[in-house]
Amino acid sequence: MKQRIADRNLAIQLRREGKSYNEIRSVILNLAKSTLSGWLRNIDLSEEQMKKLEKRINNKLEKARFAAAKTNRAKRLLREVQIYRESTKEFPKFVQSPLFLIGLTMYWAEGSKRSNAIDLINSEPHVIKLMIKWFNKFLNIPLEKMKFRLYTHKQFAKENLENFWANELRVNISQFKKTIYKPSNHNFKKRPDYKGCLRIMTGSVDKFRKILNWQKALVKKFII
Repeated sequence: MKQRIADRNLAIQLRREGKSYNEIRSVILNLAKSTLSGWLRNIDLSEEQMKKLEKRINNKLEKARFAAAKTNRAKRLLREVQIYRESTKEFPKFVQSPLFLIGLTMYWAEGSKRSNAIDLINSEPHVIKLMIKWFNKFLNIPLEKMKFRLYTHKQFAKENLENFWANELRVNISQFKKTIYKPSNHNFKKRPDYKGCLRIMTGSVDKFRKILNWQKALVKKFII
């Protein structure tokens, strides 16, 4: 078991260094492709790796090979390149918008970084409203496609906080998943206006990857 964990950690390290699957399997002997694929499923390609892959796909021969490929991995890599191209093309235009910058940094602070979809949680209605507008404007996600989950304390279950949020956001109560109630040692609210934390769950892995690519572009433009 310890050896398998060590092999997995080594595989992840080699992948982040830009090694291909075949190169990794030449280092870690007797490693099945299916096992390696499972280990690296959530490891994002670096910008340098993405550019190399994009260059290969631009080659007509490689493009034809990818198009003919039946494996899920080949299709996923091709889709990642397409998302990278789209997000790279959109960023120079979007970055001129204050709303884009606010929403992108807000997701950076409050949103999920490791997910197969968009996932953000906050207790402030105006923040949730801003992000709903951001998801709609820059990712073309309509309000009716968004799902919500409320997190609050058990003693406030009778306050019907789901209805408060549904009315505040002007969404159908059917868009709410089962509320999660948290235990508490207090029978009173420290913040009288507190309505629980609301979680937005929406989009797809493609849209989630766009956000990650925009964040990398933001760092490159303003920080590095």
